[in-house]
Amino acid sequence: MNKYYIDFELENYKKHVPRLYKQLERKTYEIKKKKIWEHYNLLGWKEKESPNPFSSVAIYKEFIKTKVSKDQIFLKPLLELEKPSITEIKINLEKERQKQIIEQRQKQITEQKQLAEQKQLTEQRQKQIAQRQRQKQLAEQKQIAEQRQRQRQVTEQRQKQIIEQKQLEEQRQLEEQRQRQLEEQKQVTEQRQVIPFFDYKESKIESGKNSFCFIIASYNNENYIKFNLYSIIYQNYKNWRIIYVNDYSTDKTKELFSEIVKKNEIEDKVIYIQNKTNMKQAFSKYTAYQLLGNDEIGVVLDGDDWLSNNQVLTKLNNFYNQKNCLMAYSGSKLFRNNRIIKHFYPVEYSKEIKEQSNYRSSGEFYFSHLRTGKGILFKQIPKSYMQMNDKWLDRVTDWADMFCIAELAGNRVEAIPELLHIYNIDNSKLYENSFYNDYSSTQRKEIESHIVSLPKLTLVDKLIEKEDKIHIVMCCWKRFYLLEEILESLNQQLINKQICLHILNNNPEAKIKLDENINNYVEKFEKLEIYVSNFNNEFVSFLRFYYVKDLIKKNEINYVIFIDDDQIFNKGWVRSLYKLREPNSYIGWYCKSWDKDRIDYWNDSTLSYLDVYGNMNKDVEIDYIGPGGSIIDATMFKEESELWNLPENKEEVYKMDDIWLSYIVKKKNWKLKRSFLPEEGKYKKNYSVQNIALSTKVSNEKRSFHSSLIRS
Repeated sequence: MNKYYIDFELENYKKHVPRLYKQLERKTYEIKKKKIWEHYNLLGWKEKESPNPFSSVAIYKEFIKTKVSKDQIFLKPLLELEKPSITEIKINLEKERQKQIIEQRQKQITEQKQLAEQKQLTEQRQKQIAQRQRQKQLAEQKQIAEQRQRQRQVTEQRQKQIIEQKQLEEQRQLEEQRQRQLEEQKQVTEQRQVIPFFDYKESKIESGKNSFCFIIASYNNENYIKFNLYSIIYQNYKNWRIIYVNDYSTDKTKELFSEIVKKNEIEDKVIYIQNKTNMKQAFSKYTAYQLLGNDEIGVVLDGDDWLSNNQVLTKLNNFYNQKNCLMAYSGSKLFRNNRIIKHFYPVEYSKEIKEQSNYRSSGEFYFSHLRTGKGILFKQIPKSYMQMNDKWLDRVTDWADMFCIAELAGNRVEAIPELLHIYNIDNSKLYENSFYNDYSSTQRKEIESHIVSLPKLTLVDKLIEKEDKIHIVMCCWKRFYLLEEILESLNQQLINKQICLHILNNNPEAKIKLDENINNYVEKFEKLEIYVSNFNNEFVSFLRFYYVKDLIKKNEINYVIFIDDDQIFNKGWVRSLYKLREPNSYIGWYCKSWDKDRIDYWNDSTLSYLDVYGNMNKDVEIDYIGPGGSIIDATMFKEESELWNLPENKEEVYKMDDIWLSYIVKKKNWKLKRSFLPEEGKYKKNYSVQNIALSTKVSNEKRSFHSSLIRS
């Protein structure tokens, strides 16, 4: 085997240790290669001419496999090569391994060093990046700050410009307003110049507590309607309105009236009535009188006359406040042929005539123009007193109405020693029924005699509140937690009269706490006079009627207002409701109405809650009013009233006082009227509040009681 290039040991390694065999084989080849090259060099072969030793070995192996030895001479150097020992190979391998380990370690160290350097570079780069980002952020923040500063400056500049523009605009508007005022003053001056002998003085606009309503009956006054209406429009006292009755004029009175009203924007201060035929002055004035408010001061002004100056209403307001009168009349200037021909000053009736109210029988008519009086007096004039033989008077109507007003006012009639009126003789002489054409006619004398012969009217001082107090009664049960807010709403009422609130406590358990708080309430709500009375709930809600019964025995009270302990009202509510008061009337906002065949209290009313709360279905005749938020003539609660004729089950009636009161009002033929002044409704949707209400606990009883009264 030595003569062949086949290593037995290598073959063993190849079979049993393949990996080590490959290493030995590779190392052996390298050794043999070295020896071969040494042999070639001895032969003088050059490297380029030398055969590839591995090719030679490959050829040799092929020859060995085929047992061909013809090239043994050439291959002799290879065969004579000494075989390296295994030990030597292992040593060489170990050296190589150690060398590789060292190289590998050095490589690792180098790599670690590189990694460390790379990491350091990375960290440095990251720091640089972070620093750049920070610098960028700072730059951005600075830029944003500068931008915001610029924006603020721009905004401030814009605001400054806006303010300057606004100021300029306001100045411009003020200047325009001044110009308009100058133009208006110029126009007014020009317009005033067309009102003959109308004295105008520049003064501040006024509006006192007295409200005036002009009653103007007019027929064919196209030539004088401007004097008439503008003398009212120019008044510096602005709390006024007009009821204008056009008695079927055949000229341009209607068109001129509409033009003046529209031009001066007084549509909300005017009521216009157009008669379908010429009904004459008595009918026209009587129709207008029914539209007066009780507290208004009616001012009777003929359609061809006008006021003498722009201070007339101011003087009337001051006069009524100082004299506390119910009727007042002034003097007038007589206008004829475009000049004042006479000053007619008023004449005062004697004290004896006033005390006895004998104006009608005195034989004298002193009530000169301008004639005024409380609205409630005008509304008490009997229709028959404005007629004769069932026909409306066409003359002497001033006697017919003024004697009535004076008798009803009693001794509270005053003459104003000023000339507040301009009487137009020129226009009066155009009509045959005027005083200047028939002052001595038989027809006039008959009418005068008829008016004087009429029975004297009864004084109605009881209809006029002498004291400036309004009495409000409220029953309380368990809703005292709402009391302070209710007091606050009443304390804020816009009315000059003193409000007296009577709190009726039906809950004995609340007495101590209520007594503790009442002093604080009195101090806090200083505009109110608060009276508290404690009861044991024996009479339930009917208690308020018994309380008013005792109250009117001790005090002169003509009207009383009822509210519930869960009701809040707006600031003008008391004033508006109080103006609606009328004798023999029960007026409230919460109403019901039933048909003859449908009388269920809860379900059959033709007026729903939304109807009454929203002031809808205004023409429905009502059968019931809820006391909460109502005003009623206090005579209902006098000792002799039918209200106290309770049925045998009066304990049940005590829980249904509202149904009983409405029933008695209708039985006595009193008026049931809607006020159209609903509560604010703040607590009506609150279940916890409404759950305490008595009506929810006696719903079936109320249905049965109401049905029984209707059927009876």
